[in-house]
Amino acid sequence: MIERRIRGWIQRAVILGLGVALAAPAPLRADDDDEDRDAKIAELDAKMAEYYAAKKYDEAIDCARKILKLDPKDARTMYNLGCLHALDGDKDAAIGSLEDAVENGFRDRAQFESDDDLLSLRGDARFTKLMARLGAPPARDEADDDEDDDDGEERDEPPAAERRSHDDDRDHDDDDDADDDDDEDEDEDDEDDDKRAERRDVERPARPPRPAASRGPSDEIRREVNRLTAEMIRTAEQGDNAKALKLAKKAHELWPDTWLTNYNMACMHSRLENTDEALDYFEKAVELGMHDVAKIEEDPDLDNIRKSKRFKAIVKSIRSGGAAAKSTTAWHVTLPADHDRDSAAPLVVALHGFGGNLRRGTEEWQDAADQVGAILLAVQGPIPRGDDRFEWGQSIEQINSVVLGAIDEVSKKYKIDRRRIAITGFSQGGWAAYHLALRNPGKFVGVIPVAGRFDSEARALVEEADLAGLRAYIMIGEDDRDLSSNKQAAKALKKAGAKVKLKEFDDTGHEYPKKRVKEQVSALKYVFGE
Repeated sequence: MIERRIRGWIQRAVILGLGVALAAPAPLRADDDDEDRDAKIAELDAKMAEYYAAKKYDEAIDCARKILKLDPKDARTMYNLGCLHALDGDKDAAIGSLEDAVENGFRDRAQFESDDDLLSLRGDARFTKLMARLGAPPARDEADDDEDDDDGEERDEPPAAERRSHDDDRDHDDDDDADDDDDEDEDEDDEDDDKRAERRDVERPARPPRPAASRGPSDEIRREVNRLTAEMIRTAEQGDNAKALKLAKKAHELWPDTWLTNYNMACMHSRLENTDEALDYFEKAVELGMHDVAKIEEDPDLDNIRKSKRFKAIVKSIRSGGAAAKSTTAWHVTLPADHDRDSAAPLVVALHGFGGNLRRGTEEWQDAADQVGAILLAVQGPIPRGDDRFEWGQSIEQINSVVLGAIDEVSKKYKIDRRRIAITGFSQGGWAAYHLALRNPGKFVGVIPVAGRFDSEARALVEEADLAGLRAYIMIGEDDRDLSSNKQAAKALKKAGAKVKLKEFDDTGHEYPKKRVKEQVSALKYVFGE
């Protein structure tokens, strides 16, 4: 159905990421008595994601309800359940679940406003009232957007009022030959900009610039586009394609530079057999970031243009990474302070989380990479979310092409020690890092997923791969909902021959540990075998 296709694609990363953008204010604990429950919830989470992707919303709803029986205070699942009910057309149940989510701590107003799974609820007085309870969106001071602020991306849970010292973080070391680098007493998070600048090579590339003043369309325009899109969906479902196209045009006129309105225009023109117009808008949608090949190939709205040579060429461009490079793919290199261009240096590839950008990836890892003398390559997700925010999408094939392409380009400009290339990522970036390391075991010597999801597809890759040369340093908060899947990852990777260290951080949710740089340095030294 059109409704589910559009909404499902937009929010697939939210639910399939299982922790990418949603909150878990009442986290599960990792005590021995709760491991069975954690495993059951992880299994149900995976099933819910699979059903969601297959648009089997009734089955996904059933999984969410079972999760809530095991963890009645799980606000993230309450929110997901609200989205699923909205997609399934049950507004009453959707509003009820969303109200439960807010009551239990999920108060991410931006998520409510941007989540297209909730399109059918916009305009409903109850939804408006619920948004009013969340208050006005907080103003953000760019001066506070530094390396210690991990809330600007896709953090899944509200920050705790207080966090105690992490000196008692638990270290689960599955590699007897490696020790923690516990001599790093200085917390680099506290280093001021002057000291940081002193140890930077003046020839190193500058940090990526902040976005220009333009921040995209106004909230009023966004809301109107959402309303028009919802009406278009209902109209097309009723078979009135001509009227649906008119609604799509109105939305496109309001916001012409987003892939969604262009993709909807392509779909409506295709349904009306306006081949040339459909292809024009489809190509524009791809240029603006619609790179989900699996969704494109299964979308019946595009059947009337699918056999076109032009359509096939565009899809081929997505597969090869060409479309991504043409539109939004970007990367940035940071050199260590003591970089010797004549000597091969290790390479750290950093993938930001959902809603982040390459600037964030650079800021999060440049200090740690500098300390171990590594070149840092921060790669940006190919799918724009607006307002200088990007995501990786769900096409591992595309992500693989984008990241390996960036590595190849950097290798042409700098001497890289190809035996010491490590990949890391936060949240959705951590999920992607798992997959890329497993797909390319000879390419990466190490993987450092931080709060990343280890899903069933990654488990399947582990079973097929020889990981004897891989080192994994897994960083996860004990209050992170994905703790169980990362524990499973550690066991699976070790069984496949990899050297593994699992670091759990007390009183930490879906975020970096407090002593971020110190932990990152330890992780890099571990995967580089130092």
